[in-house]
Amino acid sequence: MRVAIYARVSTHDQDELLQVPRLEAYCERVGYQVVRKYTDEASGKDANRPGWRSLLSDARRGDFEAVIVTKLDRIMRSLNQLLSVLQEFEKRRISIITLDQGIIDLASANSRLQVGIIAMVAEWERDIISERTKEALRAKKEKGVVLGRPSAKLPIHTIALMRVAGKSWSSISQELNIPRSTLNNYRKEIEAEASEVEKVVNSTRL
Repeated sequence: MRVAIYARVSTHDQDELLQVPRLEAYCERVGYQVVRKYTDEASGKDANRPGWRSLLSDARRGDFEAVIVTKLDRIMRSLNQLLSVLQEFEKRRISIITLDQGIIDLASANSRLQVGIIAMVAEWERDIISERTKEALRAKKEKGVVLGRPSAKLPIHTIALMRVAGKSWSSISQELNIPRSTLNNYRKEIEAEASEVEKVVNSTRL
């Protein structure tokens, strides 16, 4: 049987290549012909993943008879999206074979129930991860941690002007949403800039 291998991970902390050897070994053991391997590093709720789009395009041309994955949630974590994929594959007579959950199809009531349960659990897990991530980000923000990528350059001159104007380090941290630890790291540069600003201010008073 001609098959396609598909592997997906969500973050840089995982490696889709760890899934591929398992899938290749399985295909070799049962005698499947691997037509092509597709990989993605993206969320399971993203239906526009480049590797997945390429797989769908090849599937619609009839390039293979089955898709091999480690688990069903590697394809989709959304129940509605997954059912849509399964229905399309069923019409095209393309099977989905998982290493951990067996052959997936919609041919019987039991199979449809199994798919629904697996997909709902995957969707629930995705929602739980999302909620925990939001809670962690909220906690960091409350502690004054600047979220997202750090600025390419700290506004040294602005901070120096605020220091010359009598602003405390705490008030500058709060007003500019910059952690005190970051200000401390650049304290020498800021104080040097503040000294230059004071020289200019004093020279205008002469």
